[in-house]
Amino acid sequence: MTARINGVERTFNTIEVTEEVYDEYTDYIIDAVQSDDVTKSITISLGKGSLGTDSIYFIQYYDGTTFYQLSSPQITSNVTESSDSKIKATFSGILNDGGSGNVNIANGVIDLKP
Repeated sequence: MTARINGVERTFNTIEVTEEVYDEYTDYIIDAVQSDDVTKSITISLGKGSLGTDSIYFIQYYDGTTFYQLSSPQITSNVTESSDSKIKATFSGILNDGGSGNVNIANGVIDLKP
């Protein structure tokens, strides 16, 4: 998984995907740690089996000291695969720390096996 965060290309290669099962649907929760700095991580929530621009509904980035997050509908994304064998998507957005701090995430790419 990769993303450009505040203009810097980042790679996340320690990845854990969990399923949260509800009565009517199941979500994938992707937790990924940045490969060159284990204090930085990203969490993405999306619907299992849900494709298109509305499947990713939550993104959170932790820079080692501060959590930044973004919820629908401000997320720009497109999920093209979301199954037991593959999760493939693009994503971007401006995450906020709850105050005046922002992180810009662009060119996010998910291409992994759950």
